[in-house]
Amino acid sequence: MSKLFQMLRNVSDQFTVFGAGSIGSLFAGKLALAGNRVTVIAREAHVRQIAARGLDLQTFHGQHIRIPLDAKIQLDKSTLLNQIIVSTKAYDNKTASREIYNALDPQNSQKIKLILLQNGVSNENPYEQLFPPQNIYRLLTTEAAFLKSPGQVIHTGEGQTILVRRDSVSDSYETWLAKTFTSSGLPCQVSTDFEKSVWTKLLINIPINPLGAIYRVNNGQLLQRREIYRRFEKLINESIAVLEAKSIKTAFKDPLEEIKEIVRKTANNKCSMLRDLEQGKPTEIDYINGVIIALAKEIGLQVAENSRVVRQIKALERSKIA
Repeated sequence: MSKLFQMLRNVSDQFTVFGAGSIGSLFAGKLALAGNRVTVIAREAHVRQIAARGLDLQTFHGQHIRIPLDAKIQLDKSTLLNQIIVSTKAYDNKTASREIYNALDPQNSQKIKLILLQNGVSNENPYEQLFPPQNIYRLLTTEAAFLKSPGQVIHTGEGQTILVRRDSVSDSYETWLAKTFTSSGLPCQVSTDFEKSVWTKLLINIPINPLGAIYRVNNGQLLQRREIYRRFEKLINESIAVLEAKSIKTAFKDPLEEIKEIVRKTANNKCSMLRDLEQGKPTEIDYINGVIIALAKEIGLQVAENSRVVRQIKALERSKIA
């Protein structure tokens, strides 16, 4: 272990995962299993089970591991905070950023590292109103997980994780953090192209989340049913046309084939949008397909398939939440 890595580990191995649902719990469990100190902030039922029995992590290969974690329903002054992985929904960022800020003393708010493990674009905006922008990172992952019940998370798909900061300048902390995730069994690379990384992740979500939710299927079935796959292709092609017209680049050389490969690797996963609907919660459709619709409107392009899935998801939201 390098001297720099050891020095950073001594001062920075306390993680708080704020809003620990499925993917947040997966990251929390993996980090704790690798020897890092982890506190999760989560819903009461989840916290109660973790406090009583530890987090039950079912690995991708089917092994069950119980992992002791510190678990709380909210941040408080007693929580040691030097880096927070935020895994709330994108639409909760304004509230979450304020809650985190209020739990810190003014001096610490200028030093804390915030790592946003979320879908969407422009997620940093509310945090940058309260915290130094250079301390805010995005964690973009294709790892997949399912919160089967309070206290129990299943790792349903192995993927890759990208760590990036808006100013696109890599630093020693970023290098250490990527190594920490990788050594915890969450392969992570540092990117110096913020825009490309964020838009690549958005493009992955554009067909997978709404179609999985509308048809109530796991990822693998998106490629197996002809009706769904036709829409899958349309969503990608429409979205690429918009991004190209706006001169927005992604990391894909062949988006359709590369996204299909991600679907195959996460075939058993149930997308987050479907889980939200099943729980009667709002979805992140406005932060995924809604982004493409807004960009298309700016340049006068029609995106019929993206508009169609947004209408369908909104109708499902109303029926579930009403």
